[in-house]
Amino acid sequence: MSRPKWVKKMAEERIKKLFEEAKEQFEEHPDRSNRYIELAHKISKKHNKKISKELKKKFCPLCKSYWVPGNTVKVRIDSENNRIVYKCIKCKGKRTYGYSEEKKE
Repeated sequence: MSRPKWVKKMAEERIKKLFEEAKEQFEEHPDRSNRYIELAHKISKKHNKKISKELKKKFCPLCKSYWVPGNTVKVRIDSENNRIVYKCIKCKGKRTYGYSEEKKE
């Protein structure tokens, strides 16, 4: 039996709210922001709701820690293979994203 639409919508709103709170709390309480990311991940699993692509770029896939470039994650551009590589400082987990170069006319 499928969950009602309002439950999935509420789960999506909670996930977004937890990511916003993680961003706000990072400076003062980085452990709390990591906990918010863990909770958002649990909500997405429980309600079978995918986390959006833009939000997936904000946490480590392995340790679920909140990523702040230069603080908890190293961001490198691999121009040879047209990729952006995110490397977690906490667990050394990696996530890569492709990019395309703009065409010059």
